[in-house]
Amino acid sequence: MSVTLSLEDYNQLNFEEIRNKADGNCFFESLSYLEVQNAKFHNMYRDRICNFLKGYKMATTIDLEDEVGQLLHEGNYKNLQANKEGLKKLLAYHLKQNDDNIDEGCKDKVWAGDIHVIAACLLFNVNITLYILMNNSYTLDMFEVDPSRPTYNLKYYDPYHYEALIPAPVYTPPSPGDVTGDLMQFNGPVFASDKLRITRNKKDSKNKTK
Repeated sequence: MSVTLSLEDYNQLNFEEIRNKADGNCFFESLSYLEVQNAKFHNMYRDRICNFLKGYKMATTIDLEDEVGQLLHEGNYKNLQANKEGLKKLLAYHLKQNDDNIDEGCKDKVWAGDIHVIAACLLFNVNITLYILMNNSYTLDMFEVDPSRPTYNLKYYDPYHYEALIPAPVYTPPSPGDVTGDLMQFNGPVFASDKLRITRNKKDSKNKTK
């Protein structure tokens, strides 16, 4: 199922968008922030994902061209993004078809693509949902390893730019005597297993063209 949100619907989710520079490191900065609440480790996360991709390509011997290629041709490849085994097949297929993408993507300030998103899911055992802004609405692109695992939410727009999304702080009215004057209390953002997620209908996935 292709999920589309209006701007109003998106705003109702009350995400805080973690801004960063559109310099090619944005996906890895966002991943670093979602993992350890600090974007400065983006080079480490790029290296880990690149090493994972290189090892995965060397270890993959199954020819998936017919199986995955047919799904791509039919426009049903999103079904492969609904579980870990499907993501493994999709990644193996992409790596076979695009040998140059690994080395190029390991360079500083080079934009991340689907192979890096899928690799992050498999390496860190998390689901990733991209909120893709296009034509004044959002389309959700979901990469899922397991519904029970945490979901990392990212905004994707303008093209190739990623920003981490976290639940915005929520104002909690203090009880009398807990504060002095006009001091207000806020609950901070929640990470990891407490992240907001939207679950796809596994039986009804449709293709989305980026």
